[in-house]
Amino acid sequence: MKSLSVKPIYAAQIVSGEKPIEYRTWQTPYRGDLLICSSQNPKTKGCISGHALGVISLDNITYNAKEKLYEWHISNPRLVKPFPVKGKLHLYDISDDLIIYVDDMEESVDDIVNHYFIPLMN
Repeated sequence: MKSLSVKPIYAAQIVSGEKPIEYRTWQTPYRGDLLICSSQNPKTKGCISGHALGVISLDNITYNAKEKLYEWHISNPRLVKPFPVKGKLHLYDISDDLIIYVDDMEESVDDIVNHYFIPLMN
């Protein structure tokens, strides 16, 4: 799956659905699912660093001339069981075999969050 590294605080906001636009200095012709990975640095209190956290749909990219930034319009956030990822610049590929959607897991969402997410928070 195509993947994108994002600073930890923004990665958390994206996969929770709080942040429907991601701002970038570059664009891509790619549209579709993106695995959101929190970057290793900076470590942010209350956030997870260096892990894949969820999948979103990249729907469209527009250019904001005033800010001189591309606005990546995203939707459909889905949590995944976090796993370590070494981030890279731009889009990169991560094997689909590593991605386990929280909705497909047998445990309750509370159990998943307490067991897999909370222990990884800085």
